Amino acid sequence: MAKPTNDELQHSPDHIDQIRDIIMGPQKREMDQRHDRLAADLRRHQEDTGTHLDEIRALINAEVARISKTMQQNRADLEDALAAKARELASVQEDHRQELAALRTKFQNDLRTTREQLASDLERNITALRDSSVARERLAELLQEVAMKLRNDAVLEEFSNAVRTGEGS
Repeated sequence: MAKPTNDELQHSPDHIDQIRDIIMGPQKREMDQRHDRLAADLRRHQEDTGTHLDEIRALINAEVARISKTMQQNRADLEDALAAKARELASVQEDHRQELAALRTKFQNDLRTTREQLASDLERNITALRDSSVARERLAELLQEVAMKLRNDAVLEEFSNAVRTGEGS
């Protein structure tokens, strides 16, 4: 094999890399190290961020679950309280219905008793009036007799004097 000439060596890709490595080698290695450190730092930060995000998600999920459980318990408590109030209201309504029915019955009984008493009193008063009143014919006779006596001037005068003096009977 023939050895490459100096001209060939200068233009070969390996030669350019060697020159570049000689001139830029320490800087390139430093840049590569920095790049590797930055990539490692970035991966570490990404992992830390992911871990933090997972922790935050877990905290949020736990808080949402706690709030949800509290809301369900509050809802159950409110439903129980509402059901208790509904039962209490139904009981009060039933009590009022019973009281109203009792009052209606008492009122009807009182009304019937009052009606019967009034009818009895009316009948008794009518009977008493019939028994104590003068018959119409007798009353007519008495009024005619009084009228005849009043026609007599003497009786009329006597009656007028008696009325004036307060001696009447």
